[in-house]
Amino acid sequence: TLRDATVARLARTLGLGRRASADEVIAATAATTGRDPAAVRALLLGTPARDDRHLVRLSDELLRLEHELSRSVRPS
Repeated sequence: TLRDATVARLARTLGLGRRASADEVIAATAATTGRDPAAVRALLLGTPARDDRHLVRLSDELLRLEHELSRSVRPS
């Protein structure tokens, strides 16, 4: 799924192994970006998108999180 793929990319960006749990990825992402762990958890493990508009918004938010993490790990 979209969220599963995002978790895998976040783990790779963080240098975590393939076997890193979602909880480990959430904790490391929150610590690195300064985001609230509960908000990261809700974004990555929340309820499925209920319609196309929600799916597009979810996709945008996941992409924003990935970019934020990348900037935090590899500042310009």
